[in-house]
Amino acid sequence: MWYIHHVIVQHCPTSHNNNLNHPIITMKPVSAAQRNHILSLLDSGHSGYDISSQTGVSIASISRLCYRHHPYIKKVSGGHPSKLSEQDIHYAI
Repeated sequence: MWYIHHVIVQHCPTSHNNNLNHPIITMKPVSAAQRNHILSLLDSGHSGYDISSQTGVSIASISRLCYRHHPYIKKVSGGHPSKLSEQDIHYAI
């Protein structure tokens, strides 16, 4: 099975009457070897950004691979740490 790897945009002239260029979008597939490498990097705890920087595969494609093949990997919640401790939350409830 092939997955979308990344997008290449090329400009080419359209008609003789205007000088506008329209992009042609082509997508390169992710090979099985690349897919396995990406999945192993995900398993070892690398972020999508790190993997994208190393492999050249888009973060969206990496996210898609993770969703399809490793749905058990939890997403990072992000944000900032809670200002309330577990005891404060328990007391408030």
